[in-house]
Amino acid sequence: VMFHENIGRKDLTWAEKAKATKLLLEIAKKFNKSNALQEVAEKQDKSTRTTFRYVNAAKVIEEFPILEKEKSLSIAITKFNFDLVEKRYACSDTITASWRSK
Repeated sequence: VMFHENIGRKDLTWAEKAKATKLLLEIAKKFNKSNALQEVAEKQDKSTRTTFRYVNAAKVIEEFPILEKEKSLSIAITKFNFDLVEKRYACSDTITASWRSK
């Protein structure tokens, strides 16, 4: 219960909230909760979509820790998506440079 309350503190960063939400979900799943995501969302007074988004953000942070420094989850997602698109579809430096300038 206290862990859920601590996640709701206003002084936690979005990344700290994401990591804590992911941990809560992992704990709930260990207790074989088939509705673990929904339970975690309800305890945090968040939608399942928001909770799912935080869990995914925590997974991305594990792989790309630099994103944790972004000011908000939205900015981190935008940067992550841009970097993925750039790496996947950029055929040359010229195309990448022209795309960035638009």
